[in-house]
Amino acid sequence: MKKISILVVAPYPEFGELAVDIAKAYPQINVYVAPGIYQNAIEYTQIYPSKKFDCIISRSFTADLLRETSITPVIDVELSFFDAYRTIQIASSIGQKFAVLSTPPVIEVYRQLAELLHIDLNLYTFHNVSQVEGLLKKIKRSGYNYVIAGLVAEEIAPRVDIKTIRIASSRDSIEAAVKKSLEIYDYIERAGNTSDIFLSFIDYSKDGVIIYNDSEKMVYVNIAIRNENMFAPARKLEQYIQYLREENEMRIIKRIDQFYWEIDGRKIEHEDTFFYAFHLRKLYSYAQSKKEAFIRMEDAEDIYKGFSNIIWNGIYREYLGSSVQAAIDSYTPVLITGEVGTGKTELTQYIYCHSQHKKAPLITIDCKELTRKSWNTLINNDKNPFHDVGYSILFDDISCLHPSLQRELNDYIEGTNMARRHRLYATSSVDLAHLVKNNQFSLPLYRSFCGFTINLKPLALTPELILPLAAEILEWISKKFSKDCGGFEDEAKVLLQEFPWPLNIIQLVAVLQQLVINSDGFIITTELTKQVLDKETPKEYVPSTMFDLTKPLAEIEQDVIMYVLRESNMNHSLAAKRLGIGRSTLWRKITNQQ
Repeated sequence: MKKISILVVAPYPEFGELAVDIAKAYPQINVYVAPGIYQNAIEYTQIYPSKKFDCIISRSFTADLLRETSITPVIDVELSFFDAYRTIQIASSIGQKFAVLSTPPVIEVYRQLAELLHIDLNLYTFHNVSQVEGLLKKIKRSGYNYVIAGLVAEEIAPRVDIKTIRIASSRDSIEAAVKKSLEIYDYIERAGNTSDIFLSFIDYSKDGVIIYNDSEKMVYVNIAIRNENMFAPARKLEQYIQYLREENEMRIIKRIDQFYWEIDGRKIEHEDTFFYAFHLRKLYSYAQSKKEAFIRMEDAEDIYKGFSNIIWNGIYREYLGSSVQAAIDSYTPVLITGEVGTGKTELTQYIYCHSQHKKAPLITIDCKELTRKSWNTLINNDKNPFHDVGYSILFDDISCLHPSLQRELNDYIEGTNMARRHRLYATSSVDLAHLVKNNQFSLPLYRSFCGFTINLKPLALTPELILPLAAEILEWISKKFSKDCGGFEDEAKVLLQEFPWPLNIIQLVAVLQQLVINSDGFIITTELTKQVLDKETPKEYVPSTMFDLTKPLAEIEQDVIMYVLRESNMNHSLAAKRLGIGRSTLWRKITNQQ
């Protein structure tokens, strides 16, 4: 019979001695003891190559660190109620005040024990070693001369002049870890007898593979987890085990640290035992994606905290009625139109955050910034999110897309079934139907998005929304700047409602932010409101000084355009008509997209 080799990394001598003695009752195992704690855990994985051992036993921080540096299954010796109770008895017999300092799992055992015994325990939790000395000093200042703690604190305690009572593992706890090692080995051995080739294949896959048993203990990781620096995201997979218990499988794309990861999970039943397998694939660097002007990637949890949720959870959603909910429930592309500043992008983000597609990031393509070069870079990149499945993709200001790119985008959408593989959105500040009629926008591309259209009216046409919307935004801005602003004077409300708001919600937010910052009281005054709004009102045109004809022609053109816009009260349709150009052309010139 093949002997099972177990490495015991013992935090203190008695731990290793108990393990050796326990092994005598199990003739099928050989136990090797390596004394030490967390500092030299990595050294043991180098001294004793992982292939030499079938399992490693340790506890607490040492076990955690070993999991991150070894592909061999690591079993943590868990603290039992008996272990905790014994330390409390020792501490009580001393007759001195004492506290308990340890990691969250250990502290939870002491908390439950305190509730069971109806005793008061002063519990202190640390999450990394760097916190220990500071917490020991805090415990000392609180009048404690003794602390129940593990080896990490025991090493540091003399510097703080505080005595420790060691949290020791009992024979039963260590033996439970040995038995668990045998169970894991038995499973891996039986699986290996029938699937050596398969395991060899996934061992050397570039993607990470990790398997947990039903006790949420890691029983297998492939080599890629270690070699491709995947330990950080791999350790965060435990949170999805409960989901797999109920749903059997999952697929999400999530940002962890500086990368986006595609995570596939599946519940597997083998010989009446459940296991939870995860496939982990690195997609994109979040840091790199932020550098590209034309594309950005955002998680639902990041967006949900922001401004889009403030606006669309309230009065604006009520105004649109069932349209927003229908867009949330739909799987078809959505086109959102409206003047500049009406909240098109924010509405898209809101729909995304409340849809079934929020498990994967929202990818925003800024069509104003999308050039021929950036389009080619995007399409020819094998990690291009377009090629994948399950994203939400927003083409922001799609009317600004160059005609040649309009055709190519439509060909790509149709040729690759993009609308079936992803949830598609588009926004436009101009009437796309009007552009199509005047041969200024691709009809096929328009058809790809126009099936579900939401049109956002400017604030000037919805004056009844201004005050309720201002109240919601005011509350959000007040919290943001830690100010106590709760409303407006009556005349200030009139000023807000009568203002034309040519830049719509964007301008309303900017004005309200200025009001909050400069307000000295709970109620924002009429005087302050008038001062801020006066600065927002375009100045009258003075013909003699309006245009500097010594400027370059392009700059003179910009001056003319801005003058006509102001004369038209920032109405883009009217301004374009007066200038004799289309709204799309006007927008390109405003944004310097020649």
